[in-house]
Amino acid sequence: MLYNRAECFDLKATRNLLKRGANPNVNFYEEDYEEDTIMNRINIESANLSTRIVPLFTSFEKLKCNQNFKLKLMFSNLLGYAAHEEMYKIL
Repeated sequence: MLYNRAECFDLKATRNLLKRGANPNVNFYEEDYEEDTIMNRINIESANLSTRIVPLFTSFEKLKCNQNFKLKLMFSNLLGYAAHEEMYKIL
């Protein structure tokens, strides 16, 4: 349940499951080469998003309106990154 709720970014349910003793370090796959815990997945996605989104947002802040950015896409990317960071803090 923890894996599912964390993947859905249900922050409240994730907190409750952790309080009830759910383990965020459970590996659901048997392959030895891949450590697929929910904590690892959120961490990897957060790192990936930060390397793509933070530089774009930084340049957006510097150049202001003198560029061709899709604002809805930038906003959704920032929200996704923030959700990953918040979930990582919870886990």
